Amino acid sequence: MELIKQLHDEAMYYCQLAIMAYNRGSARIAKKLYKKALPYEVKAATLLGISEKNEPSRSILYRSAANIAFNCDLFEDSRYLAIKGITRFAPPKIKDELWDILNKF
Repeated sequence: MELIKQLHDEAMYYCQLAIMAYNRGSARIAKKLYKKALPYEVKAATLLGISEKNEPSRSILYRSAANIAFNCDLFEDSRYLAIKGITRFAPPKIKDELWDILNKF
C-alpha cells in the first residue's frame, strides 16, 4: 500500500501544479502537467486487484485516472480507465461518478 500511496501522491502533486497553471491562464502547461500525473495514477490504480477488500480505493484511483486522462484530451484512455474502475465491488456513488465520465462520450 505504501507504493500505491507514493504513486498517488506524485500524481496529485502534478495535478495541483496543473490546476495552478490553468488558473494562471496557461492551459497548455496545465495539460502537460496532467500528462505527467497520469502514469502515476494509472500505476497506482492497476496495483490494486479487483476485490472487495481493495474498495473503495481501487475505484477512486480509477476515477481519478479517468478524470486526469480526460483533462489531457486522452478521451479513449479516459473511457478505458472509467470502465476498468466499474466492478461489482465498487461503491454505488463511485460507480455513478465513473458512469458520469462515460456519459461524456
